[in-house]
Amino acid sequence: MRGFVKDTSEVPLSFATIQLIDSVGTKIYAFTTTKSDGSYDIELKTKGRYRIKASYLGYEAQTKKIVVDKDINSIDFVLQPQADELKEVVIKYDPKVATVKKDTIIYNLKKLTNGQENNLKEVLEKLPGIDINDQGKVTAFGKKVGKLLIDGEDVFKEQHQFATENITADMIAGVTFFQKYKGFANIDGFDNDQTTAVNISIKDKFKQRITGNIEVKGGMLNKYLLHTNLFRLGKRLKVTLLGDINNIGKESISFNDYINLNTTVKSTDFGNSTYYDDNDIPTFLSSTRDVANREIGFGALNFVYSPKENLKISGYSIFNTTSQSQFFLNRRRFFETLPDQRESKNIFGDFIFNTTQIKTAYKAGKSTFIQYTITNNPETDEEQFDLANDFNNDINIFNQRIKNVNKNIGQEVKITTKISNSSLLEFSGYSQYKESNNSTNIEGNNTFLGFATFDDLFNIDQENSFVNRTYGYNLINKNKSKVGTYNLVNGFIHRNQDFNSRLIGIPEEPTNNLSLGFTDAYIGGKYISKNFGVFSYQLGLEYHYFFYDLNKTETNNRFSFFPSMGINFRFRNNLLFSLNYSYQNEYPSLTTQISNDLVFNYLSKQIGGLVDFNEILPTQRIGSTVSWTDFKKGDNILFTLQYTDKSKSLTQNVNYRSDNFTENEYRFTDTNSNLFATLSFDKNFSKSKLKFSSVTLSIINEMGSFINEEENISDSFLVEQNFKVSSNFKKSINFKTGVNFTYLKVNNSFNDIEFTSSSIDPFVGIRASLLDKKMSFNLDFISKNLKAGDVTRSFFILNPSIKYAKPKSHWEFSLTGNNILNLESPEIVDNVNNNVFFEERISRSLEGYLILGANYKF
Repeated sequence: MRGFVKDTSEVPLSFATIQLIDSVGTKIYAFTTTKSDGSYDIELKTKGRYRIKASYLGYEAQTKKIVVDKDINSIDFVLQPQADELKEVVIKYDPKVATVKKDTIIYNLKKLTNGQENNLKEVLEKLPGIDINDQGKVTAFGKKVGKLLIDGEDVFKEQHQFATENITADMIAGVTFFQKYKGFANIDGFDNDQTTAVNISIKDKFKQRITGNIEVKGGMLNKYLLHTNLFRLGKRLKVTLLGDINNIGKESISFNDYINLNTTVKSTDFGNSTYYDDNDIPTFLSSTRDVANREIGFGALNFVYSPKENLKISGYSIFNTTSQSQFFLNRRRFFETLPDQRESKNIFGDFIFNTTQIKTAYKAGKSTFIQYTITNNPETDEEQFDLANDFNNDINIFNQRIKNVNKNIGQEVKITTKISNSSLLEFSGYSQYKESNNSTNIEGNNTFLGFATFDDLFNIDQENSFVNRTYGYNLINKNKSKVGTYNLVNGFIHRNQDFNSRLIGIPEEPTNNLSLGFTDAYIGGKYISKNFGVFSYQLGLEYHYFFYDLNKTETNNRFSFFPSMGINFRFRNNLLFSLNYSYQNEYPSLTTQISNDLVFNYLSKQIGGLVDFNEILPTQRIGSTVSWTDFKKGDNILFTLQYTDKSKSLTQNVNYRSDNFTENEYRFTDTNSNLFATLSFDKNFSKSKLKFSSVTLSIINEMGSFINEEENISDSFLVEQNFKVSSNFKKSINFKTGVNFTYLKVNNSFNDIEFTSSSIDPFVGIRASLLDKKMSFNLDFISKNLKAGDVTRSFFILNPSIKYAKPKSHWEFSLTGNNILNLESPEIVDNVNNNVFFEERISRSLEGYLILGANYKF
């Protein structure tokens, strides 16, 4: 027998007590407690007539008479608050904001929202302590949550953006934050699958059937959007299907999503040693503001299926295609005393990305968990560059075509078993195959890159192939004690890598053929203390033995110790402080060992350098977070700080040649540090229904490089500031107003070259519900003021939208505008710091649009 327990606001009640008693109420046959999503399962071996009782502290107990006459019965409860208990809660925690129960925060959406929210993202951004970061991930008190759950299930995995932008506000019944959420893989009595989580409860009317919407929009300048959200959220099967085709530039995959999806299959961190990765990020993800046109096709299928209580099958398949164009006018100012270089550049790109993952998890009783995961990530991207380069009145014309074809296939087996009541064993084994094939074709109207002769008329092809085969295992023994948990770990990672390149079009046809075998074997331990009042801590130490074989001719081995630590203070559930430290190693990539030319693009090539592959590149990180939340008023202060120091790291020595190109050589630098800090503040004025928000971000970076063998230290300082005042009226027009400010300063020690860029963007937004909520109206106005060096650009952005829908109607009609004052692509300006020059860049951004739409909801 199973079901859910919720309160009258449809908020799940975790740890509620469920009792199965006889028909007269004198004998208890079985009992259990609800899970974090309010669900329960209770086993009864004999059919018949019973009473089932649900009770929860502060709520009226509820009893129902039932007849158990089939294999599965479903009984749900909605509990009413007790008047006396409710008064006690009001004294301690004002329910107008949230209720705090141990490590759980239950948000009161009726008090925190005003009914004008469109989707989950707009709901979460109004909750104290909860936010959406720049990568689209849900954060809680400054840290990304471990899981974003939909009715207790991890449907969307790491793709938080899919949930936050596509789950509509009217689907949401409640939001709960869990500091210590235990997932499906957790073994009773342990915390092996414990993490932070935000659970989104869905209203009953959106369950057990297909719901969602189909939206069609079109309008001026042939702009269009076709979008669909389809949900089937049942108890055993949860399926979502998202689709989007548009040419208005609306992206569905973020930069962070791509990294998470394309990095690896393994769920466990295998050691702490990594390689520099030479794979480029696709331009459609790294380019944001400077895209003139973009067409996108996107589809995503996510599902979780639980045919039995001890079996869960989940997965996703995501497909994305992007076609885009970019247009640039660049002015390069060299650090050396050279004439400025001017360039016009048009780029046309097509990108195809797919990722599929299937995960099968099985619980063999209460003491063993088994999971198998397989992923497949194919990817293709092509770009064409049309360029005109003017240096000292010498004009060179280039046509450059780049094509990348990548494969990434991986699998992992994970087994967790309980050895005793105080000991747990976790084994993870994985393998992965990655292949990347790159071809670059360059045509010019003259000699280039220092090549004196060509087989064809100024035409070359650079072909590269990189293959990485990786396998390994990780074994953890977790042991509980009265004062904490001791984790013992051992494992290894082995990589076989091959890099081959050939430059076609010049008589020599230089090649590079490199191979590497690398093994990292490690053993270590970690201690995690229990809470000593408000204090807890953790300490870790790992010993790593490294062995490598380069080109089957050079072998070496060495060892390192990797320490880590963390401390946490938690006061009254609303004041949190954490401090952490970690150390790890990086190693030069295989391509640092090339001996012959490797062409990057029409202006630069890589030549053999002076990098010893045996060098260890250490990285140390120190981070701290302070968070304070007033759950009575909804006020919040959050401060995060992270410092990263790389005492030795890879860099480049850039040699500028007189015939207008650069030769790059790998070098080591002992200058590479980064300081990242954020401070956010939310203050609510309950009487006036106003909220003041401030977010400050600051990054200080110091990086060493070389120009013609002379060291250059580049110091950069970036600050971003946002001030905003917003209203939260229930039955009135709401507004937001404020300003965004950005300032960047970069100084290069070589010839003491410095440049700055800045932007000041005041904004005003209005949102209103009219005609008894039949019509909603939004208007956003932004004044953009950009400056890069001596170049300035200013323009206004106006984004209006109107939606109309009759009550109980499936149809919604809309008129949506974006940047309607700039229906032709407006120009923006940026400063870009390069190894030998800084670049004042004028580019075109996405053009505005005005489109009509019809949205059918079901």
